[in-house]
Amino acid sequence: MEKLRHSPENLTCHSERTGFYSEGVWCAATLHRPADNSQQARPAILMVHGWGGIQNALTVPFYEEFTRVGYVVMTFDYRGWGESAGLPRQTISVRQRMRDADAALAFLKSHPSIDPRQNRGLGVFARRWKCGRACRRSPRTGRGHRPGSHAGW
Repeated sequence: MEKLRHSPENLTCHSERTGFYSEGVWCAATLHRPADNSQQARPAILMVHGWGGIQNALTVPFYEEFTRVGYVVMTFDYRGWGESAGLPRQTISVRQRMRDADAALAFLKSHPSIDPRQNRGLGVFARRWKCGRACRRSPRTGRGHRPGSHAGW
């Protein structure tokens, strides 16, 4: 059987487990950085997955490619999902998810590897409704937020 292109053995990025609080609940997150070990501040992408997703499902091909071209990418689990805290488990609330996405975006913007003054700014990779709301609701830094959408994700 052929090896997967994006298997853990051949990733070209560095991943760091981290997390943030959303309304007092711990949300698990992972920062993925380019492999070149440069200390320069970089543009960033927050990957916000779909309804029933967790950060480790279906994201490797995306963050791997984004880091190869120089972005820092953050994935996370919504509260009550995956490795995040919170009860009840595996329930979906649009308002709660928007607040979690807002908290994730604030955490990512405050991270030392991201320069919030960079005009290239911060992208949000998600379904259209999520990235549009997160970008509109979050305070802008320069010309920062570049919403993007991937319909199949």
